[in-house]
Amino acid sequence: MQFIYVTDTHFTHAIPKYRTTKFLPQILKKWDEVFEIARKERVDFIMHGGDIFHNNEPNTYVVNEVMKRVDKDIPFYLAVGNHDHKGDNYESIFESSPGIGILHCGEKIKVVKDDFNLKFEEGNILFRTSHYYEKALGNARFQIKDREKYDSCILVCHDTIVNEPEKFKHLLASDIKTNFDLILCGHYHYPFRTQVGKTLFVNPGSMTRLTKADRDMKRTPQVLLVSYDFESLLQVKEIKLKSATPWKEAFIIDRIKEDEEDEEELKVAEEFTDSIKKKASSFDIIEAIDYVASEKKVEPVVVETCKKYINTVRENDNGKNKNNR
Repeated sequence: MQFIYVTDTHFTHAIPKYRTTKFLPQILKKWDEVFEIARKERVDFIMHGGDIFHNNEPNTYVVNEVMKRVDKDIPFYLAVGNHDHKGDNYESIFESSPGIGILHCGEKIKVVKDDFNLKFEEGNILFRTSHYYEKALGNARFQIKDREKYDSCILVCHDTIVNEPEKFKHLLASDIKTNFDLILCGHYHYPFRTQVGKTLFVNPGSMTRLTKADRDMKRTPQVLLVSYDFESLLQVKEIKLKSATPWKEAFIIDRIKEDEEDEEELKVAEEFTDSIKKKASSFDIIEAIDYVASEKKVEPVVVETCKKYINTVRENDNGKNKNNR
């Protein structure tokens, strides 16, 4: 048994700020290659980890282009991502997400509702897809009852599972209590592979590069080829997409440089503003008098008179404050 795993394709007619006008054709070219790999490897099916579209109401042209490229001879399963739906249950997906509804009802792609097991000569394998809206289930998503009934268990999860701590809210792979053999991750756009006890966590990363962050922009999009046989059990191989456009051609480098220069200027301005605020909060009138007197060459007698007046005012204010306590 073997299958292709791809995730976070984010098909959209809109063009991200730093991408060229060839953005959609470039994604579709990679989409074509996914099916070429599937046919070449003679996979049993393709599994998508969620966010097939960039929003739940995709452009009709985009839906059509995605749909006509799906090979009807290769079963295709989908976990629902946060960009794919507005609802909070299986039934609401098709009401709130026209793109998903068309693909599912047209029998091009099947949105998985429940756990399902596939029986091959090599063994009995259980699959579970944890859709984004199922986050409320908590740790229950990561546990299989009657685990001994299956030769292997695989979870496809659209949630922010990471291998290292991040600044945003996330689930750390090493903190997840699970009895799955393999957890295929989506939602988090950066690739990683980590073994935690008997469980292998793998994320190939988003098929689509959407930001100018170095770790996103400069990586090569890839898919996973997951294989299982009785002797070697599970094997997961990363396959980099040859059709992926080199980052220097896919992104508008000059625009990125201009924005980085603007961001640097803004940073300097913010630092200057902060320093002024700090100075203002520690402002001392006596120091100001000395500074002005030095700059304007004020007579010493005038300076002393001013200081005496200021000190008198301060003493009076301090006296009032003590009486009011």
